[in-house]
Formats: sequence, structure tokens, C-alpha cells
Amino acid sequence: HIVITLWSFGNQRVFPSEWGWLKGFYQGLVGVSDDQYKEWTETFYLSNEAERRENNVFADYLRTRILDFARDSSWLLLALFLIFLAYWIIEVFLFQFLLKPLVKPIKVAITGFCRKKLKLAEDEQHPSFEQVAAELAHQGTIVSYEPNANVRYRAFLHSAESLEEVRTAVEEHKEAEAGKQKAKEEKGKSEEQAEAGTEQENRVADQA
Repeated sequence: HIVITLWSFGNQRVFPSEWGWLKGFYQGLVGVSDDQYKEWTETFYLSNEAERRENNVFADYLRTRILDFARDSSWLLLALFLIFLAYWIIEVFLFQFLLKPLVKPIKVAITGFCRKKLKLAEDEQHPSFEQVAAELAHQGTIVSYEPNANVRYRAFLHSAESLEEVRTAVEEHKEAEAGKQKAKEEKGKSEEQAEAGTEQENRVADQA
């Protein structure tokens, strides 16, 4: 879009304007002097179609039209175009192709350093667990999953009847888990015996 706009605004027959302040710098990039600009422009408009194709007139005219990008009517767009062009050359061409083995480790190191700094800054802003736990305990909120941390559970666990109920429940749980494990083992043995019997029947059938 910028190139199309520069081409349109640089056309002196449509948008006539004086040279902008970027002319000297941009003229060095394009490589067209003032004398060449005048000569090639006049030659293009005075030549016919055949002469333009044979004598390389059109190519020279294109260079003069590119130099017209530095006119006062389009200097801001030219500045943006040069910025994007420089970014593409440095970032895409140099860093991504030619200097990638050298630049990539530096980028990774810088990124890791910045992330570490940001993480440290965030950690300093947020209170630690110990600080939050002390504040919640002061408000009467329980901050632990241990039964002893709860007053009601503590009273329950410290009574003799409660301890006996807990022991009974633990033993019943162990017995139930042992029964499940035994049933699982017996089921596995039954399946192995069934498979062995099936294989033996198949062998007998094959021999017959």
C-alpha cells in the first residue's frame, strides 16, 4: 500500500510538488543525480514506444519515478517505507538467515534474563504463603489439612472412644483392601487356568 501511494503521490503530472527534505539521502540510495533525472525524464516523454523498449529508456524512467518518492507530498510515507525496509533487511534477512546461529543464543539469553527479572518483580509484589497463612490464622481461618489444626477434630481425636473408632475403621479398611487384592489374584489365576485349558484343547484338536 505504501509503495502504491508513493508511486501515485510522486507522479508530478498528477500531484506536482517540490522536493522534500529526504531527497539528498534518498538520492544517494537510488543513485540518480539531478542531471540524470532531468535527462531521463525528458527522454522518456520525447521517445516513442519503440525507442523506449530498445534504448532502455523505460528502465531509466522507472529510476526517476522512484526518486520522485522523495517529493514533499510523500516524504512521510517514504520515511515509513525506509523504516520498514531497514527492519526487513536487519530482522528478516540478516538475523533470520545470515546471522541466525549467532543472534539466536543472544536472543534466548536476553529473553530469559528479562523473564527472570519480571518474575522476581512479581514475587516481590505478592505476599508469601507464610504471611498469608499468619493473616488467615489471625482471622480464625484454618490453613492446614491436618486434623489437629481444627479444634473440633482435635477434641474428637483426643478422646479415647474416638481413637478406638479410628483404629477400628483403619483395620476394617485394611481388611477390605486385602480382600480385594486376594479376589483379584484368584481371578487372575482362574483366567490363566482357563487359557491354559483352552490351549490344551486346541492342541488335542489339531493332533486329531
